[in-house]
Amino acid sequence: MKLHAAQFGERFGPEMLRSPRDTTQLLVYCPGIMEAMRQSWSDDRLDELNRRLDAGFQRVDARFAGVDGQFKRIDGQFERVDRQFERVDRQLAELRAEMNIRFEHVDARFDALNRTIMQVGGGLIGTLIDTCGALVGIQL
Repeated sequence: MKLHAAQFGERFGPEMLRSPRDTTQLLVYCPGIMEAMRQSWSDDRLDELNRRLDAGFQRVDARFAGVDGQFKRIDGQFERVDRQFERVDRQLAELRAEMNIRFEHVDARFDALNRTIMQVGGGLIGTLIDTCGALVGIQL
């Protein structure tokens, strides 16, 4: 990229090659630089850029295809885990039903024990009352 004095008018000189300290100097740099860059972009360079972009997008597409494959594999794993959880849920439901049946049996046994204790206790209290009545009757 070769800059010519005619592109910049009267302001061309060594001061143009220094970094601008004032942003107003940028207005002097921009038109000349942009014109030089526009001239340097040939059709061949644009075609090469187009080919590189196409190749880059093909690589990106290939990576996305790989990512899609990984997602499909992970989806399969999640489906397998879901089936395992469904199996565990069924087993827990069966276990709960079995436990409920057993607890009902335990409850029935406690009820029977309670009834027996009440009957024996009532009999003992009745016997004690009769014994006390008999002792009182003997003493009188």
